[in-house]
Amino acid sequence: MKSSQKSSGFFIYLFFVLLFSIQVVPRFWWDSLTNDEPSDITNGYYYLTRGDVVTPHNHPPLAGALNALPLLFMNLKTETLAGDVIDRGHFFIFNWNLDKLDSITVWARSVSWVLGCLLGFLLYWVTRSEPVLSAAVLFLWALNPTFTALSGLAKTDIAPAFFFFLAVLLFRKSQEMGSPKLWAVAGAVAA
Repeated sequence: MKSSQKSSGFFIYLFFVLLFSIQVVPRFWWDSLTNDEPSDITNGYYYLTRGDVVTPHNHPPLAGALNALPLLFMNLKTETLAGDVIDRGHFFIFNWNLDKLDSITVWARSVSWVLGCLLGFLLYWVTRSEPVLSAAVLFLWALNPTFTALSGLAKTDIAPAFFFFLAVLLFRKSQEMGSPKLWAVAGAVAA
């Protein structure tokens, strides 16, 4: 592929990232927390700070931990609570750290947006040799209501989608190259 095609293809990707971001980023501030964002954020934070992998029983702990990663720099208050994850999420967000609600929301949601943009980059990377196909795929990605909705929330949905797609691409590449090391990497990413 010629250098000019590569750069124009990348500019197409950047255009669709802008289109994607225009739909997602303003919602960091405009939208209220959904009913399960507080518990997902809290579960991720407790996983990172206390090693609690048991509580988020219905979500992969790493997905919540990624959303909570920026919160490690906020000096947030935590306490032990006898209630369930919904109660703990409520107290963590709305009682113990209410003064940092906006920061918690924006930073936790920004991780999903970054992962959504990286998912778009993987789509670009796979289709970059075919500019028309790449533009069509990126168009569908940037306007996909599921990706735009979930990439604007601090939820555990975008991280598994990104890692699953990356694992499939790595596995495919390992098949082409016959590389056992790449098979292991694909398995680790899938896990």
